[in-house]
Formats: sequence, structure tokens, C-alpha cells
Amino acid sequence: MTEIAFVFPGPWKTREEFRDTSVQKTDGSFLYAGAVLLEQETDSSAIVDFNTSDATLFGRFEHFARKGDNAADLQKIKQHNSVVRLKWKICPDSWRETVGSIERFAEAMKTSGALGIFALCSGAAFTWQNWEASFDIPDYFGIYHGLVLHVNDTDRISSFGMLHFGLADTEIFTSPEDGAEAETLRVFNEYNLFEDPKLKSGHTFSTAEDAPVWELSWEEDSRYDHDHWYFNPNGVWQLRPVTKR
Repeated sequence: MTEIAFVFPGPWKTREEFRDTSVQKTDGSFLYAGAVLLEQETDSSAIVDFNTSDATLFGRFEHFARKGDNAADLQKIKQHNSVVRLKWKICPDSWRETVGSIERFAEAMKTSGALGIFALCSGAAFTWQNWEASFDIPDYFGIYHGLVLHVNDTDRISSFGMLHFGLADTEIFTSPEDGAEAETLRVFNEYNLFEDPKLKSGHTFSTAEDAPVWELSWEEDSRYDHDHWYFNPNGVWQLRPVTKR
């Protein structure tokens, strides 16, 4: 079982205020009891961690601000009084159900006054406008692109966030001759997510007949310590160039 988490900055001054507001604003469809936020209709739950404001959080939202973001919304996030962290368990064969649960809980948090949403496992931050836009794109492509980030390093491009779907992340090693590695990484992750192939080390992958061929190697995730939210216990697929067809 894999654990994922989201952080919601909010206006609540106390845990009790959050508890009462979440019940009132959701008309009792969500109940905060002890350390759990419960969706009564489905009996789904998320573990709750309530804390005071986090001065570093606004920088995340500012970094990920997108065209059209309301400056007043960002200012409210900067002035938040507290943060609520929700944690879920996910299995690879139920990621669609988990994403649906995340969407419903996020809507409940918005209704309860949360000012935005921050994905701890990838570092992506969203105003509500951009979070909802991700779900407007059909067949989960939007939420994939929202939750999974590509990070450039000296000799590779890495993804962070496939943990949300119970899958390994990907590293693709760059080469001066290619230049299309970011697109290859995206296509490979989408293939792994939506086609559910049975991948093994030594398999090869290509985006097209005349595109470069990459050899796969599964490795333990050594990019972050095991207790870091960016660490992916499902490992990392490393893609190295083989040859051009």
C-alpha cells in the first residue's frame, strides 16, 4: 500500500473551527472525527493532520501560479491561518477510485473554506481554478499532467508524482543527438498509466517506428530518502538510449 498526501491552506484558526465548518458547509456529508475525515455516503476516509500556518507554503503556490490566476486568491493563500494535510492509501489496481476520492475530498475542503491544494508527493500547487481545470480534461489526462512534474537535471529528466497512481516514476537520460526526451518521458508515463503494460528490465520502448529506442531498467528510488514525500517506493524506470532505427 502506498501513502499519498495533499495539503490545504485555510482560514481556520483552530482544529475545532475546521471540524465545525467542514460538517456545516458540507451539510454533514463529511465528518471530521478524531484524526479522520469521513465521507459518509461512500465510507471513504482520509487521515487528517491539522497544523498552524506554514510560511514556506506560499512560495509553492507562487512558483506554480498560472496565467489567469487571481492575485487576490494568491494573497489569501499567503495570509492563511492553518494547514490541513489529508493522507490516503492507494493500490495500483485502484488508482482511478483513489483519484475520484481525492477529487471529492478536495471539493469538500474547498466548500469548507480551503484556499488551494498542494500535492506533497510531487510538489505541485494549485489554486482552485487550476485544480478544477485539470479535472475538466477527460480520461484523467489533465489530472496526470497536473500531479506529475518533470524535473530537468544535468544528464537526465525525472518525473515526480507517479506515486499518486501507485506506479514507478521515470528517469530518461538525455543525449545531444535527441532533444525529445521530455516528450518521450511523458508518452512512456502515459503508456504505463493508461495501458498497464507488464514491463521488465531489458524491455525497449519507442514512441514511433522512426524514433529513438530506449532500454528500460527498473531501479530502487535513490533520489530522496525513504522518509521524504518525493520518495517513490514503487521505484524508478530508467530509460537509456539504445540506437536509432
